[in-house]
Amino acid sequence: MGRSVRRAGWLSLGVVLGLVACKPQPPPLPPKTGERPPAALAKEAEREREALEAAVEAYLYGYPLVSSELARRTSTNVERPQGWQAPMGQLARPHGAGTPAEAAPRASFDLLQVQAWLDVGGEPWVLTVPDAKGRFHALTIRSAWQELLDVSPARDGKGRAGRIAVTGPGWSGKLPAGVRQVKSPTALVRIEGRALAVGGPNDPHEAQAWVNKLSLLPLRANPKKYAPALGRPDASLDVTRPVRDQVHTLDAVVYFKLLATLLKANPPAPADAALLPTLAHIGLVPGKDYDPTGLDASVIKALAGVPKVAQAKILAAAAPPAPVNGWTVAGGGAPLGGTLGRAAVVAAGVDRTLDGLVLVAEVDGAGKPLDGSTHRSLRFTRGKGPPAGALWTLTAYDASGAPVIGKQGRSQLTSKEKFQYGRDGSLELLLQAESPKGKESNWLQVPAGAFTLVLRLHGPREKAPSALDGSWKPPPIGKPR
Repeated sequence: MGRSVRRAGWLSLGVVLGLVACKPQPPPLPPKTGERPPAALAKEAEREREALEAAVEAYLYGYPLVSSELARRTSTNVERPQGWQAPMGQLARPHGAGTPAEAAPRASFDLLQVQAWLDVGGEPWVLTVPDAKGRFHALTIRSAWQELLDVSPARDGKGRAGRIAVTGPGWSGKLPAGVRQVKSPTALVRIEGRALAVGGPNDPHEAQAWVNKLSLLPLRANPKKYAPALGRPDASLDVTRPVRDQVHTLDAVVYFKLLATLLKANPPAPADAALLPTLAHIGLVPGKDYDPTGLDASVIKALAGVPKVAQAKILAAAAPPAPVNGWTVAGGGAPLGGTLGRAAVVAAGVDRTLDGLVLVAEVDGAGKPLDGSTHRSLRFTRGKGPPAGALWTLTAYDASGAPVIGKQGRSQLTSKEKFQYGRDGSLELLLQAESPKGKESNWLQVPAGAFTLVLRLHGPREKAPSALDGSWKPPPIGKPR
């Protein structure tokens, strides 16, 4: 009887549970006031992601143009040419590199510089280049987007005298005989030049004399009567901060407003047409002012984080490649393509066309920091010296970045020195604080403490063995033999 009662109880319980299971479930509770359905939240997150991607791409795209404008403002903010600054349409010709105390950290003393900013929107400008008489030099002409329009001389850096006319968008006039035309797609143009000034006690003076003979005039100007206009400096501009720092302190709205203004005179190239929908996604339309009011909330929210995300991408791409035998190449490795690649080249701030290839060593081949308390050397085996078509130089800098002026009055070794070679044809350069008796020709004096070594290749060889493609590698710094 007890079993029957228990069985009946279990059956009753099963019936109850079955009825409960079959009972219709109550409808889900409505979201509380202010809450949004998960699907709506996911869709909004997707819109914010798309807006951020578009804004970052627009930031990368405009980076060369915005950087050009801030560089122009900094470089032209004077009444008359003064050092590295000059008003629009005038050449800035800093005389020499200054004293070691005045020079920037790890400054080059190999080259004299010249630069100018032009507005060729209304009239062409003519650059007259004197005969360099075999002196290695380079002159570049770049658009507002920092694209290379022309380099003179083309390869050997020893071109003869000539005249170059830089013409702006849509110009269709006639140039005088013997004047070579360089067409610019933008109204704003930058001219930069370098002249090698290493090779003897009088070489810097002769190089400076060549730089001083360069001239720049509007096409219709009378050379005998032309007087350049005075600049109108803006006292509110900070000309001491590096251009990259100035760009990176702009918030997104200020950045895009400036970019929109610049696009009016310097429109996108036809090759960049595919990027226009991306710019439009965040309200940036070439030819119009930038006004973020009225944009989708997802775009407004994305703008706040754009500079941080974009700059992280740029700096990562501009970082130098992994060291080779303790040496890194200044200005990054092989350039990337697309908007990120162009922005990274600008951020790196190294122009190999003008400044050659620059290799920097802070450690020896074993990875130990360079220090003058230990004798070290740099040894090139026979036929495997630095592959420079014009000249190579080796300079030591102390911990503050100042060049080390040795007891012999020189601050570097160059490929023009009369070195002592080993019996096997090798060249060993001695890096130490005190003189190596009998081997002073191979001696580069370094400080007693920490130092950095910089190897510059002017006119770097393009065919193997070449430092440009890695078929030549700098030897590690080691102990003297």
